[in-house]
Amino acid sequence: MDVTAIMNPLNSISLPNLTHAQFPFPSYPEKDLSSRRSDALAKFNTLANQPEHATPELFRTFLSDFTRMGWWDVLADLFLRSGAKREILNAVAICHVASFPAGREFLWNAQSSFGDHSFHEHVVLLVTELDESTRAHMLGNPTLGEDGMILMSIGDTGLHLPLTSVCLDCPGLLSHEAVANMLLAKDDTSRTLLGRVADSVASERKGVGDATCNALWYALLAGMSQCSAFYDAAQPSDVRDLATVYLSAAQSTENANEIASALSRCARLLERKEDWGNAAQMRCALAAHYADQASDPGMHSQDDSPQALTRVAVHESITAARCLEKANEARAATEWLQRAQGHFDQLVAESDFDFLSRTGERLYAAYGNVNWPEAGQRLAADMCRLAETRGPLLKTNAFHRQYANWVRRLDAMF
Repeated sequence: MDVTAIMNPLNSISLPNLTHAQFPFPSYPEKDLSSRRSDALAKFNTLANQPEHATPELFRTFLSDFTRMGWWDVLADLFLRSGAKREILNAVAICHVASFPAGREFLWNAQSSFGDHSFHEHVVLLVTELDESTRAHMLGNPTLGEDGMILMSIGDTGLHLPLTSVCLDCPGLLSHEAVANMLLAKDDTSRTLLGRVADSVASERKGVGDATCNALWYALLAGMSQCSAFYDAAQPSDVRDLATVYLSAAQSTENANEIASALSRCARLLERKEDWGNAAQMRCALAAHYADQASDPGMHSQDDSPQALTRVAVHESITAARCLEKANEARAATEWLQRAQGHFDQLVAESDFDFLSRTGERLYAAYGNVNWPEAGQRLAADMCRLAETRGPLLKTNAFHRQYANWVRRLDAMF
């Protein structure tokens, strides 16, 4: 029995050498991988794609084999290139291991064994090292990992770099246009990269992947939700896919503010595309989110008082009703206006009159939009009484006339 094959899982299979492929890093002295490294990589890829073989020992062995250099090569690299070759090999090997879910877990558990840099920083090092055309080509031809991680292929070597959220924070490294093109790139089935992830999220009803995957997608889509390049190129279905993945990634953070931000941004994008039904779903979820926060002290920070959260819930409920009305969902629209009225009633005793006046006027207009005169008339009468008892002394008569006019307009309208 071959004892070496037992100790080293990479020796347990035999594959022909890969065809030499261009290795596009200027600091690396050779432009191709050696046959030994190509062979080690091919064997590793075969085993790493089989869960039963994706063990810490496999990753440790690959890192050692792929980065090993002869003593003469080490000296030449040290004195002639200040260690550039070793740095590139180490970064590439670590990034490739990080392209596998089990590999990322291995790296986190053994982080101290691989220097002071996390694999995120190694990704940034390598992406920065690439020339602009190579980087654009890699971004334009992404591969989607089984867990939703976006992988960039290094030529035809079989090596991958996982795109991480840290890349997005580096000024000038990745443009919004490049990221938008990557997300909207279609495969052989005419499905976009973003759409394939949305399909996976919708079917499994959970986040995109592990914390690294979710952080990437949250950062990507937070940027795209404010990016004209994405909006101009996207179809309504693409915006729906963005909303599906973005919200899923935000919810995995369990951060109330990030969830609210994701809902709000997705709603605005869907509204811009006049996708009123899906926009309404986002607005309804956002209104419910703020109402839940207001009623649960454990869900909001000291900076967000229940009163402030309830105020936002009122406005989001009215906006949700407006979207539902435009989606021809009149019954649902009236239900959300009832919710808005309930939140508004909670605020009457504690809120200043200016807020009540502005919000009351908006709620009144919403009743008119859904053809609900009785509710509008009750609100107008309530606001007249508030104007008399709570309105500014010098403006009481003006407010009274304003709300009295509401009633007259309603009578004329209905």
